[in-house]
Amino acid sequence: MEAPPLPGLPTRPPLITKTPNATAVMKSLVTETAAQPRPQKPKSNSPFTMHQGRRYIADESVVYPLPNDVKELSRQALVHEMTCELVGGLHFSDIPHDKIPRRVLDIGCGTAIWCASMSDEFARRGCPGVEFVGVDLVPVYTDMKGVNFKYVQSDITKEPLPFPDGSFDMVVSRDLALAIPATAMFSDITSEIERVLKPGGIFEIFAYDCTMRALQRTQTLYEPRTSAYPISSATHFSTSENPYIVQYNDRMTALLTHLNIPSAPCTQIAPAILMLETLTLTAQKRIAIPLDEIWWESPGASDTSSVSSARSTDSSHRKGSFAIPPSQQRHRSSTTTSSTSGLTDNERAVRALAKLVWIQSIDSLEPRLREVNKIDLDEWERWYRDLMWNTMENQGLRNGECIEFGAFWGRKDDCPKDNGTVCLKYSSGTSN
Repeated sequence: MEAPPLPGLPTRPPLITKTPNATAVMKSLVTETAAQPRPQKPKSNSPFTMHQGRRYIADESVVYPLPNDVKELSRQALVHEMTCELVGGLHFSDIPHDKIPRRVLDIGCGTAIWCASMSDEFARRGCPGVEFVGVDLVPVYTDMKGVNFKYVQSDITKEPLPFPDGSFDMVVSRDLALAIPATAMFSDITSEIERVLKPGGIFEIFAYDCTMRALQRTQTLYEPRTSAYPISSATHFSTSENPYIVQYNDRMTALLTHLNIPSAPCTQIAPAILMLETLTLTAQKRIAIPLDEIWWESPGASDTSSVSSARSTDSSHRKGSFAIPPSQQRHRSSTTTSSTSGLTDNERAVRALAKLVWIQSIDSLEPRLREVNKIDLDEWERWYRDLMWNTMENQGLRNGECIEFGAFWGRKDDCPKDNGTVCLKYSSGTSN
């Protein structure tokens, strides 16, 4: 089923990634979508195969559960936009003008929209012609004018990266959670990053967790502009009370277990980096992006802000969780967003974008979710329709349901760590 558009999406400033080449990538996806309204049967020598109307990678040994068609690639472009909003740019690392990398590796490059955007950024800073190398399972990138881009086909879960040691000044890995099985979960990825990165080179790893929790009431303020909450040891989560989210988590967990893919990769990346001899984790950031305005964020909510009070609050104060779906009550009027929202238009837009990305991911995963959970089409359509009504029209995500994001960045030292001590050149925070 198609994910519906979000009603009332606020007007917002242009996204920061609308650089010339990033825009060209987005336009190519729109053009291809219009030119191919129906799925095309792959050629006999194609790396793709069709299944339930979606195009997948033909290699059955690949665990990746998402399709690889224009519709899914368009969703991934939205994930790129959302990530850039959360990061506040294309990268977290400080890249001075005299340290702009000459050769950059993007692991899991997809459409190469990040490479296109970074190429434009470096060109604006007076360094055109930076070489970008993209690695992925299959080629789905588009031609990008003025981008020094090279594609290399490789499966990092099965083999080392096909590059000599110390080949790159910068290595990035973005949103690979559903492509990496537990047996290779980021330990193999990070060790290969360490190998191909030059001494002094920088790395960045971004990931989203695969199941959904509910953020408990907190005294920590959300970040202005994005309205995302920093995650720390003091952050409390609970299981969502929304029955549709409970079902989503159960079905998603069954799929992840079947594929041997961890549901919370953000908890595994930092330990994998810290185990390596020459990679230093400069910083990490984990945040929770609510998918709607949480009931306790409203201006009229109680001033009590303890976690215990949030847990004891009667669910009748929370909208949507146990409302009767349209399949059982057809004439119920929908509820509109509160006019007393404390969020700015841009903050509400970021949350609406996160909700749209999540809904589209369910749409993309439908064939695999149905197969693993043994759900027939009629049952799925009823559940999906009621889920859409609950989350879109009845404010069923106002109890703190959120997407969790993690970013991890650092550099490669000139010498190995000795008994847990980082090489003095970098532990002092200086470089030559």
